[in-house]
This record gives sequence, C-alpha cells and structure tokens, in this order.
Amino acid sequence: MPGAHLIAVGSSPLGKTDLPGRDLFSRALAEAFEGLPDPAEVVDGLYVGAQSERYENQIMQGTLMAEWAGLR
Repeated sequence: MPGAHLIAVGSSPLGKTDLPGRDLFSRALAEAFEGLPDPAEVVDGLYVGAQSERYENQIMQGTLMAEWAGLR
C-alpha cells in the first residue's frame, strides 16, 4: 500500500462568526487548494475538523463537505 501524502492544509478564521459550517469549509478549502491542479484528480481523501455536530445537526460533516466540493 502506498503511503499517504499531505498535499495541502487550509483553515477558517478563528472566533465567533455567523457563517454556517459550509461557508467556513469553503474558505479553508479555497486556501488548501490554491495552486493545485483539479483537486478531484489529485485528492483521495480529506479531514474536516469541526467543533461539534451540535451546531449544524450533522455528524457526517466530512462526507457532506467532500460531496459538496465535488470530491466524492
């Protein structure tokens, strides 16, 4: 099995915000994918770190965000 490669990292602003999780994810994703070729061609997986599913009533945020970003 080939080893994993970390190709990019992105983050959203820290602190209180009125932005929903999807918008925060969009900011982090744009930062992480800046300068990459088509992410759908080079990204096999992603990690979404979220404070709590309580705020958005979702426990599968990583899957939802990957689908929204066209990576799944």
